[in-house]
Amino acid sequence: MMFLPRLYARLCARQAGRTLLAGRITQNYSQFMRCPEADVPADFLRQTAREMSGFNFVEQIFPPALWRRNVRFDLHARVADFTREQDFYARPRTLLLGMRWAGFGLIADALLATAPEDVRFQFVTRHPALHKLMAAHEGRRAGAFFAPHRLVTVLLMDERLPDAPLFMTQAGDQKAWLTDVSTRFLTRYGYAVRTLVPTCSLHAAEFGLASQTYAPADYRQAATATLNALRNTPTLWSAWDDLSVIYHG
Repeated sequence: MMFLPRLYARLCARQAGRTLLAGRITQNYSQFMRCPEADVPADFLRQTAREMSGFNFVEQIFPPALWRRNVRFDLHARVADFTREQDFYARPRTLLLGMRWAGFGLIADALLATAPEDVRFQFVTRHPALHKLMAAHEGRRAGAFFAPHRLVTVLLMDERLPDAPLFMTQAGDQKAWLTDVSTRFLTRYGYAVRTLVPTCSLHAAEFGLASQTYAPADYRQAATATLNALRNTPTLWSAWDDLSVIYHG
């Protein structure tokens, strides 16, 4: 791992409890998890700050060719093994549901670098790091919709796009709003819906991914399952300061 991102992440973690941002993140965690602010885990802010600052710093500052150097294992090899075990690209078209997980750009980079030759990608997002990533993998960019390539469309459900339709679901025991997608469209064009959730931090040697495949008609179920993964891995989400996008659309 490169020294500068690691140092920056540690400094941010040390200062985590002393900023206005920390107060907002604590309030949002308390609201989402339905617990008093006094019961927010003591190390939650520190771990969250380390995840956000380290990988966000890498994705914003460095070119994608250097991203993989910021983990302590061969990320590309691990993702390649995972996709092979999951038969990840079995369908002609896949809608891949992502969220703003810390290091999601590094995972996406590994997907683009290791996918079979005939797989193309498109990202439905305004996230600058993912647009930078796609530019670095120009040969993977999706062309015409009916081109003879397998297609993976990546949608960040917790990002609010202009004029995007929404649907209401449950996050734990409270209402939440997520980006909706026409199941008729997904069915007509042969899409499978696939989730992608980290099981632990990219900082950890035991890092892994979890994924489930859903039928097009079950898109909302897949999106809700992805959202509720936050309850199991809260420190891995890098958007705790932006909870309103889920609660208010």
